[in-house]
Amino acid sequence: MNAVTAPVRTAPIAAATFHRAFAAVPTQSLPIVGRAQPRPGTPSTESRRRQHPDAALAESGMTMSTAGRSVEPLADDFFRLCHDDRTGGLLLDDDAARIGLASALLGELGWLGWIAVEHGLLVVRGGPLPGDALAHAVLDDIRGERKPRDVRTWLTYLSMEAYDRVARRLVAGNHLLPHEGRRLLRRYTYYLPTDANDYVWPRARLATGLGQRRPLDPRDVHLLGIADATGLLPKIVDWGGQAALDYFTHLFQQAHSDVQALVQETRAVIGNKVMGRR
Repeated sequence: MNAVTAPVRTAPIAAATFHRAFAAVPTQSLPIVGRAQPRPGTPSTESRRRQHPDAALAESGMTMSTAGRSVEPLADDFFRLCHDDRTGGLLLDDDAARIGLASALLGELGWLGWIAVEHGLLVVRGGPLPGDALAHAVLDDIRGERKPRDVRTWLTYLSMEAYDRVARRLVAGNHLLPHEGRRLLRRYTYYLPTDANDYVWPRARLATGLGQRRPLDPRDVHLLGIADATGLLPKIVDWGGQAALDYFTHLFQQAHSDVQALVQETRAVIGNKVMGRR
């Protein structure tokens, strides 16, 4: 995204299908990155043999759009919300960020109509093939399973590398630059935006929408739901106070049932992770 432009505003809706609610929202082309080895209870390696033949185009960073409108992928916007634009530091718990990014990656497939949630299971439907290589890789994993697995399994599995994969997508699209830092005796990689205005736009858009009680795009309501599940929402609505939080609650109650289910499962996985540390 080269310039900050106002998003198209639509009133919150409760569509008959996840696809119908979000089909109008396009994504970006991105890179495929490495994946962790499967662990017990995680999806099998069979799906890795079904990689999309166009995955080699991942590094192009091309942007898909319809009707002249370009929209950032859900996980990219959540990555921006998670970080301080000046230092690159995380604004929330590391595990919560990774699980939230995994949830956003599943949400991207929901916006394309590829997945639905039925009784806690992630079910494959159908839709236009993702032109985005990362979304295609996630879809290949899901389609490679012989039977549906529950949402929590997919969130746990995808969270293992969701952070690195989304970061690489943003680097490939020239939205981020990687930097190397030192913490005690350990080196680590952090990311800074190539354009600070673009980077803070999701936060400004959401904070203004809630603070001024504007109609929000259903995709932004979804993004706010993930922020709420991960504990990030108070940092977004800071100046809007309780009225902004109440307005979010009102909007989210009207969100599609699959969006609500994905957010609820995200919250549960994060809660289990926190309890597991004790």
